[in-house]
Amino acid sequence: MRIREVDFPSTVIEAQRSGQLVLFAGAGVSKDPPSDYPDFEGLAAQVGGAAYPKHDGESVEVYLGRLVSSGIKVHDQVREILSSPNSAPNSNHFALIDLFKNLDCFRLVTTNFDRHFATAMSDRFGIAGPEVYFAPALPVGSGFTGIVNLHGSVDRESYRMVLTDSDFARAYINEGWATRFLERLCSRFVVLFVGYTIRTC
Repeated sequence: MRIREVDFPSTVIEAQRSGQLVLFAGAGVSKDPPSDYPDFEGLAAQVGGAAYPKHDGESVEVYLGRLVSSGIKVHDQVREILSSPNSAPNSNHFALIDLFKNLDCFRLVTTNFDRHFATAMSDRFGIAGPEVYFAPALPVGSGFTGIVNLHGSVDRESYRMVLTDSDFARAYINEGWATRFLERLCSRFVVLFVGYTIRTC
């Protein structure tokens, strides 16, 4: 089905209608005003600054890990940047929330650290909003409703944020809580990714 300029697969449309859709939201959702937050690359550039430039071909998580090794408090800086009092949910947050018919089928996973989805949900539903989960304390991926902050949140301790190569290794390999969640999620629901950049080799 074509909606404006986007051709949506029929499986996505049917999942939305039947309450089997999960939205997986990335940093692109929070770039537009009044949110005005950077993507992962821009966030890393703010933390490192001109004094610690990223090497050519260096991945963002490896770069942030190098900054930690250099004594920079990466997690604390990211928490401060993404807690700006001047930032607020934008039209993207509200539009994505409105894709769900009711709270019984509301399932949203985000790798963003900001609180904009939770704030937008409170604006829509008041105190009766959905449950919010924060990594590493995640629900079972095959049976949940609510908002899952897969990589942590500014509303929790900064050291829990998944930012560096070591953080990703812990979440997806060593401890594997993110991997277990995603495996069960993808085996049960139709997942629509929004706000991510696809890079090809």
